Amino acid sequence: MEETKATLLRSIKTFEQLVSSVEDWQNGKDKPIPPKSELPDCIKKRVAWVRNNCMVIDDINFIDCMQIALPGPLEENKLRERYHDLWLPMGEDYKQYCLHFYAPLLNILGQAVAVALIYGLNDDSEEDEK
Repeated sequence: MEETKATLLRSIKTFEQLVSSVEDWQNGKDKPIPPKSELPDCIKKRVAWVRNNCMVIDDINFIDCMQIALPGPLEENKLRERYHDLWLPMGEDYKQYCLHFYAPLLNILGQAVAVALIYGLNDDSEEDEK
């Protein structure tokens, strides 16, 4: 019972963080300021990799970038064959995240990844990737 409660509380906290990654826009002087990414580190790593390696290639579209940044837990072999050198293997931390949170949070997670791909992570981790 306690383990189920702890998992539920982690899921709620994760959901709230993802929502803030989509909804916490601020007014800027000339244009809106995108929210700070509250994605887990294993996904931030994938988003930064896609932004630096895939989004600069003319032959790849945004849907391809989304698939590489946020692959389904069972899609690794198919996507590795499709994207070859553009494929970033799924780390163990990403696989564990998928086991616990991927399915119930997929909609908001996808939205948060899309915002991060388009506007950047807007946090300290981006400086490390440059």
